[in-house]
Amino acid sequence: MKKTVLAGLILFAFSPLLSQNLVITQKTTGAFPVVAGNAAAGIYVDANDHWIVQKAASLLQEDIQTVTGIKPAMLEQLPSSGQNIILIGSMDNSSLIKKLIEDKKLNADGIKGKWEAFTIQVVNNPLKGINSALVIAGSDRRGTAYGVFELSQQAGVSPWYWWADVPAKKKKELFVKSGIYKYGSPSVKYRGIFINDEAPAFSGWTKEKFGGVNHQVYEKMFELLLRLKANYLWPAMWGNAFNDDDTLNPIMADKYGIVMGTSHHEPMLRAQQEWKRYGSGAWNYETNDTTLRKFWTKGIQNMGKHESIVTIGMRGDGDKPMTQGTAIGLLERIVSDQRKIIAVHVSTVACDSRRLRSAAAVSARAGSAIARSDTSVNARLMPPQSIGRSVLNGWAAQSRSITAAAAVATGSTAPLPAKGGAATGSAAATLGGWPRCEVQDPLRVAGRLSIAAGGPA
Repeated sequence: MKKTVLAGLILFAFSPLLSQNLVITQKTTGAFPVVAGNAAAGIYVDANDHWIVQKAASLLQEDIQTVTGIKPAMLEQLPSSGQNIILIGSMDNSSLIKKLIEDKKLNADGIKGKWEAFTIQVVNNPLKGINSALVIAGSDRRGTAYGVFELSQQAGVSPWYWWADVPAKKKKELFVKSGIYKYGSPSVKYRGIFINDEAPAFSGWTKEKFGGVNHQVYEKMFELLLRLKANYLWPAMWGNAFNDDDTLNPIMADKYGIVMGTSHHEPMLRAQQEWKRYGSGAWNYETNDTTLRKFWTKGIQNMGKHESIVTIGMRGDGDKPMTQGTAIGLLERIVSDQRKIIAVHVSTVACDSRRLRSAAAVSARAGSAIARSDTSVNARLMPPQSIGRSVLNGWAAQSRSITAAAAVATGSTAPLPAKGGAATGSAAATLGGWPRCEVQDPLRVAGRLSIAAGGPA
């Protein structure tokens, strides 16, 4: 009915203790009754909390009803008295969760201030008049959503319930065992999907079911990503332009907390289809650089405050070489000009500068060869609070004759390495709030990001 194929799935698990079993079906001492008898605990979320936190809470309400047949009430305000309540909130935006931490009711050690971490705790007498609460609290908006969906999955709702028609595991009663359960930051920072080679299967299916690849189908995709504890998406590109096809696409991605990027062939947050619609002249930086800079500038301007990972570099149209042989100077000029565009349109204040020497593996489109090379670059680092900081997480050159080097730089204006290379290449520049100033080791970054150093398989 709703089945389709999602190509290029790249998902990584949370590092801490996914085997923590919270949910049981029989009451034990101190266990919190999510559903007991014919009653379900009410759910409360601070009205001022993140949109996705409130959305996740409403999906939990549906999930509990799906599993047990009992629908919990969504509470608009905290009751003055009551037996049990489910409290959901983020540590950075929920006044209630902040108060519970301040009053030493909620243990936030190792969670607060972290990236996408969460805790699930049974708290006795959390508030005046409330006997017991099941508190799901995240360090940030995604962490909170992950905590909610962790409860849903353990209750019996598969992340694939919609996409693969996985039936829920029915239960009469649900309890959460007494205790403090903590899930730290994921070991892989950006985890997600590239909707690749989607025509005709995925594109035809979306046209039939949704009228096209629009925000309605992407909302289903965003929910799936969060249920799988992912956070990153390269959207469909065959005949599609995520930001241009449906103005609600980027808005809903931001609401769901999904970090958006573009594929190996689509630098500076502009789709290949956008060039076909609005570009003029050849897709060639040697002959059409002024037009291309204006085109790319619009992509960075359109980003606004949305969390994004920007692909930088350039490759020939249709995955073909833009020039014959190697062209290191051309690639360096392309990347340098793109970084200047980012610097002009994104607030960047260096908080550190250091010399980094590192080795990174880069895959090439020609066969399965791997080249490694040591290289040096100047790294200038950005403070974490401002939206839209640029972080160049890796650079790679590629061609049919594979010679490549990669290194990490953040906001640097230093020239890229001159070892190896070719006419086409790509890398990833992360835009959005990084939690701390640091140089990211390129080999680790390559494992954490879908850096488009090579063509699609």
